[in-house]
Amino acid sequence: MKTTNSFLKLFGLLFLFLVINCKQEPDEETVYPGSLPVVQTAQITMFADDGVFRYLSGGTIINDGNRPILAKGICLSTHPLPTVADEIITGTITNAGFTCTIKYYKLRLRYFVRAFATNSVGTSYGNELSFTTPCSEILKPIGIYHSFPGNGSIENSVETKL
Repeated sequence: MKTTNSFLKLFGLLFLFLVINCKQEPDEETVYPGSLPVVQTAQITMFADDGVFRYLSGGTIINDGNRPILAKGICLSTHPLPTVADEIITGTITNAGFTCTIKYYKLRLRYFVRAFATNSVGTSYGNELSFTTPCSEILKPIGIYHSFPGNGSIENSVETKL
């Protein structure tokens, strides 16, 4: 009986020792499955810079898909639904997202624009917008003329070149 009692005490101590010294594996950082980012294309605005028309667009990243954003910008093409396989323009980061300046290449062409964002899962695109480049450069004055209609007034006019 004494042997059984000693055995139970020894077994109890061994069990207690194992319970106290067993450490749970440290929790690895929980990895959430990633998804594609969600991006929205910013409206296109036109402005003139040094006598050349330029356009401003960009986008807002609504959701990064639980992954770091690796690339962002706009896709530009003369056909609908441009992708990163077409021309891409990266931009300047702003509080609300990013902006990109587009300098058009040819007159009287329709360009299609979509914002894009890429993370480790893949690339997603925003809504498609388009703009058409003007049929000429900015109106440039080529001469200022004064005329005297004979009633004592002076009329001024500016001739422009399209």
